[in-house]
Amino acid sequence: MHAGIDFGARRSGKTAVCVFMEDEWVIEQSKKGIDSDKFIESMVHEQDIRRIFIDAPLSLPSVFTGTPGANDYFYRSADREVSAMSPMFLGGLTARAIRHKDYWLKEEREVFEAYPAGLVREWDLGEFYKKDKEAFLIRLKERVPMEMPDPENWHQVDALLAWLTGWRYEKETFRTFGDPGEGLIIV
Repeated sequence: MHAGIDFGARRSGKTAVCVFMEDEWVIEQSKKGIDSDKFIESMVHEQDIRRIFIDAPLSLPSVFTGTPGANDYFYRSADREVSAMSPMFLGGLTARAIRHKDYWLKEEREVFEAYPAGLVREWDLGEFYKKDKEAFLIRLKERVPMEMPDPENWHQVDALLAWLTGWRYEKETFRTFGDPGEGLIIV
């Protein structure tokens, strides 16, 4: 089983997790003021999620690992390819995501960096993205040959898009951006 996670600030109430299990969609969101790191760890362990697709940077630009010739202190190759935000700009969120990744890898779970906005671009759904949720979901449902949930807000939509990235990964219809030595983004 895999999960899609929209990763937000630790106590903002904006972290959402999407899973599909036993023919049922589950989308849960952290509560404002509650530690979202504990929330996602609980979800991963309770549901025994083996593959995690998270909307957060999972590595730093290679200049920080001493890669010869690396000179970009702000962006990874993958960020430039998909026009993503800099992991350095996201600071603490990036550090938390990398910490989760390292922990999950020790538990022998697979962890991938998803980019919902990249999937929106790939599927040409940008017209309504983050503007009109109902219209966006109608268009999204036209792209996916399965019953879809009705997320309550854009954080839950992004968790669903991260889950759909995992679905594409399993169907081998995904795209990969970046340098494997620096960090990949899956769309």
